[in-house]
Amino acid sequence: MARFNGLKFAPQSLTFILLSLLLSTQASATAFFIDEPKKPSGYYSNDDVRSEKIDNSKQQPGKNYSRKHSKVAGYLNSNQDPVAAEAKWESEKILRVGVIRRSLADEAYANRVCDLMSAYQMPNQGMTVRIIYLPNLVAFHRLETLVEHQCA
Repeated sequence: MARFNGLKFAPQSLTFILLSLLLSTQASATAFFIDEPKKPSGYYSNDDVRSEKIDNSKQQPGKNYSRKHSKVAGYLNSNQDPVAAEAKWESEKILRVGVIRRSLADEAYANRVCDLMSAYQMPNQGMTVRIIYLPNLVAFHRLETLVEHQCA
């Protein structure tokens, strides 16, 4: 009779074990596929350009040669410009603009930056705009210039 009672609860025990195994597997699978890991600082995503801020706290501040220079760089570094991730003046005549998308390897955005200089009443004659690809600079410490454009 003791044997009969043990067999009586075996299907219930087996069902309980299978159900708990299924639920624990489902929970870990859900956590594996749904939870996104935190991205490291300086991570760039091609899908949404401004998903993370660039930590400029360890970088030297860029030299601004005049008030107009600082206004142009300030506009490009702000959230008002959705394309530029960072802009810095290399010299009085050369503006380096860092972008995240390689698709900007045409002169249209460089022309837009030249027009922005004109909008701030900055004489852009002889100014050079260098569009650089930031992911290569961050990942491989290699400066890749996508476009070098002379403003006219």
